[in-house]
Amino acid sequence: MKNELNWAKVGISLPYYNLMLEVTRKCNLTCSHCMRGNPQNLDMSDEILNKIFSQVEQIYHLSLTGGEPFLAPHVVEKMVDIIIEKKIRLGRCTTVDNGTILNDLGIRCIKALNRLADYIYNYVWNDETRNDPKESPPVSISISNSIFHKNDIQKAIGFYESYANQHVKVDDQGEWETGFKDKQGNVLKNKDIKSSGWIKKEGRAKENNIKNSKYMAGTYLVELVMDEDGNTICVDTGIQVCANGNVVVEEPLSFETMDKINMGNVLKEPISCMIYKWNWMEPLQYNEVAVYCNNMTILENPNISDEKRIDIELGNTYFDLKKYLYVKGHKDYPYLTHEELAACVAAELALVVCREFENVETGMSETEMIEKILRKELIGEYTTKFTKADLKRSIDNITARNFERAWEKMNIIDYIKYVSKLRANAKNQIDTLSGDKLKGYVYEK
Repeated sequence: MKNELNWAKVGISLPYYNLMLEVTRKCNLTCSHCMRGNPQNLDMSDEILNKIFSQVEQIYHLSLTGGEPFLAPHVVEKMVDIIIEKKIRLGRCTTVDNGTILNDLGIRCIKALNRLADYIYNYVWNDETRNDPKESPPVSISISNSIFHKNDIQKAIGFYESYANQHVKVDDQGEWETGFKDKQGNVLKNKDIKSSGWIKKEGRAKENNIKNSKYMAGTYLVELVMDEDGNTICVDTGIQVCANGNVVVEEPLSFETMDKINMGNVLKEPISCMIYKWNWMEPLQYNEVAVYCNNMTILENPNISDEKRIDIELGNTYFDLKKYLYVKGHKDYPYLTHEELAACVAAELALVVCREFENVETGMSETEMIEKILRKELIGEYTTKFTKADLKRSIDNITARNFERAWEKMNIIDYIKYVSKLRANAKNQIDTLSGDKLKGYVYEK
């Protein structure tokens, strides 16, 4: 990765596809499904806002969240001031509000977002974007619409529209199209979805045991879009900065969870440094963590068969082991690249699977089992048939690069200590698909 030293220690400005700001943790409602949990008397400070926008190259989509964002107009006003003053290249801004702040606080927020919309439209957008009839206005304010919210949506829309300018759109969140269709082929909207399956087991939703709610975790890799030279085109994974400065991935998690499991805090280190370190500690991709958490939800069903339960638990333990091997691998071999470590982990996983199923009838040969794991974990086609001996040699060859680089960077005394410690720790390695030490490693709470 280009500028790796800066990523690790100094920090660099980054372009973001989706940056979310938790402008406040205050809220005037107590919805039973709220995944944030109980509100807190906390607004995002000017210091945190300045820290954020001092290390942003550009943002395609900025999202304001809370709490209830319109309870903190001073934060929204300050944010707009900073964006305009620093000439931040921002593509659009959206926020979802509960539609009950129909007073001076709401009016101040609308007026601030009017200024932001004018800035984006006149100074960021080009003529092609401005003249595109399919392009939505640069700022959108949507009113929450669900079976849990107690609000007058049309009244809120009318109130906000009376203060919004032509570059600000005010709409009903229930009118958003979901992408799903009914049996007649009609596209379903949010308001047509009566199930609560979109709700996560977080905050009050978890406390109230909302029916059909699902597990989710924010412990997954931050995806980066890179060019051929290793420069970051954008941070593709949504990043959220909390009101207290904590940095997390964009998930509907509780305040409690985000304060416990996060990348770090903007008041202490640059976001780019946090992402760099996070990706060594959270190697699983979003879809892997989503499968893991969905499996947790399924396992709560007392009616599933023992055979299915064992299969699901085994699948989750596979993810637990993968994360464990990756995190431990980076700790033991810190001079390997992500690609090199991923190859080692894939080989280790294949070896573990072969060992665990050595005496089990699977219908696959050893080489077929290895090929299946490598295809699952690594990009590319594999025409060569690998054996366990081949995998062990590959691991030895790759880790040898780590020792060569360590030798170049360390003095002789530190190198001897490093190798000695590594050999001592090798005795304690977990290398099995069973064992309580791995259980729940991905879903940390």
